[in-house]
Amino acid sequence: MIVIYLFYTITLEALYFLLSPILFTLFRFKPGSERLAIDYPKKHYKILVHAASVGEINGIRQLLVELLQSNPDLNILLTANTKTGRKAAQKLHSRLDAVLSPLDVFHLRKKQLSRTRPDMILIAETEIWPTMLFVARLHKIPVVFVNARMSDKTLNKYMAYNSLLKWLGQSIRTICTQTEADSDRWSQIFGSKCNVTGNLKFSVIQPDFDTAALRQEWGYQSIDKIIVLGSSRPGEEALLLSCFESLKEDFPPLKLIIAPRHLDRMSEIKALFSGKNVSFFSLNESAKEIHVIDEMGHLLPAYALCDIAVIGGSFYPFGGHNPLEAAFYSKVIIMGPHHSSCQGSVDQLKAADAIIISKTEDLCNDLHDVLTKPERYYERGIKAKQVLEDNRSSLEKHLHVIRQYLEG
Repeated sequence: MIVIYLFYTITLEALYFLLSPILFTLFRFKPGSERLAIDYPKKHYKILVHAASVGEINGIRQLLVELLQSNPDLNILLTANTKTGRKAAQKLHSRLDAVLSPLDVFHLRKKQLSRTRPDMILIAETEIWPTMLFVARLHKIPVVFVNARMSDKTLNKYMAYNSLLKWLGQSIRTICTQTEADSDRWSQIFGSKCNVTGNLKFSVIQPDFDTAALRQEWGYQSIDKIIVLGSSRPGEEALLLSCFESLKEDFPPLKLIIAPRHLDRMSEIKALFSGKNVSFFSLNESAKEIHVIDEMGHLLPAYALCDIAVIGGSFYPFGGHNPLEAAFYSKVIIMGPHHSSCQGSVDQLKAADAIIISKTEDLCNDLHDVLTKPERYYERGIKAKQVLEDNRSSLEKHLHVIRQYLEG
């Protein structure tokens, strides 16, 4: 195994130095320079946490806040793969620092862990970085995966390298998984101890809003029926627009809010809605028939004030996004068939009859049905909130595992 890993490492290092002029041009300014471990924090952190981006950070947010609040001397460094994730992490707590994760190249990982000297590493969900695991092993730093999940597709991808990953993963002390199925998949990859601790996203505490005041602030009337398409991906805005225009004939007070997952698609989205009665959040416009959230950080209030939450990334093969944010506000939730990235959450909601799974060809009819029989469907929103309440033990289970290593 060591020969295979040495070949892998030497190849990556050679590519890095070959491409270094381009990399230093691309990442010469902060925060991009953090990808090359330039100006990296030089400070002893009790915990180094790695999470891919905003979704993963939101999933473990309550865990991090609880750790910091219950341990006054604890400090945490969180690394993310994206600038939006880094920005979201910076807002979590005064004793949590956030930077971009270095590229998974040996000398950069060595520099990262030598400068930050963490006592333990927490890795969120499915972030498997071979060199991070290897350098953690060299530094004798225990690694714990939290809120871990793995789809069959991901399992099949990693099984080709599972002997190497078992060798690299000797620093892994335990893997806190969302479901029994996740535990089975992770154990096949690493052979490490797994604990089924549940999905931390069930434990997230979101802000409460005065719905009536929030609607008035955004420019809606009390009689308006509002559909939110949250974390939309390519093709889904056009799908909702088509449904919205057909539904307006039967439901004149209907309004639509679009919250794209990635704001770099705004030119494409603006072209789609050109000529429509549309407003944009960043312009502080009162909401029109179609309101586009073109700034980060406003999806939760949109879920709070809506009647129906349509969860994006799920109508085409993107894996789906978190439906639990809408469940927190007891909303009618509609999701497409492509939700492998949040399968555990969806399964829990389905078991409670608290979510509608809709194909692209059925979405308009399903929306029409909800709008026609609101009382029947709004009961599902109440059930969705109850699913959260019934699964809150995940936070305490994760804390119990992590405290064992902190105390050790």
